[in-house]
Amino acid sequence: MLTSSGRVPLEQAELIVRVIAKEVDADRAKDALFRPIFGMLRRCCLSRLHNDDDAEDVLQETFERLVRHLDRFQGNSKFSTWCIGYVNNVAREHIRRQQRVRDYEVISGVGSNDDPDDLGDRVEAGEIEGYPDRNPYRDPEARARLNEYLNMLTDCQERICQDPKTEDPDLERCLTNGWIEALSIGAWATGQEIADACGSRLNYAYGVRDKLLSCMKAKLTLR
Repeated sequence: MLTSSGRVPLEQAELIVRVIAKEVDADRAKDALFRPIFGMLRRCCLSRLHNDDDAEDVLQETFERLVRHLDRFQGNSKFSTWCIGYVNNVAREHIRRQQRVRDYEVISGVGSNDDPDDLGDRVEAGEIEGYPDRNPYRDPEARARLNEYLNMLTDCQERICQDPKTEDPDLERCLTNGWIEALSIGAWATGQEIADACGSRLNYAYGVRDKLLSCMKAKLTLR
């Protein structure tokens, strides 16, 4: 079934099956499966987080989830594309946790001597109450508008990456991830930072941004 759509090579499908089945050489199969896309996934993490330590944390958690959920892969897309989806989810959760900790520190006066990881664990365990929402602060209408905008951007990303004229879908997904994440958290990011994180040329990064903005403009015009 994994190879029926033509998106998953037979050798790759065999590695996936060996890892899921936890065969004797499962560790070797896991290494052979993920090593070719490790660099791409790491660049993807960097494009979302712009920080080596955070990117490494997210990458490690992503691989743990990928192995745990490998049996969910149906072969309806390239394996690398499916893995990037997990990078997106884990990075988004990581950013939200960080933002909640920063918001709490500002509002509650928790000092810089507190361990952010310990603080996050205490919040998630419910030991700290009154935790503020992520920006936009406790404004349901503003949050709804932001979510709608981000959903539109994500839809534009899929259109761009699935366009038959797209030369390198994985690279463009990495670049669009960088632009979308910068917009979603209100962070300032230069095209050079996003290009470097994805291993891309600067003019290519800006070209992908222009595609994203053109798609958004068309969507907003049709509303």
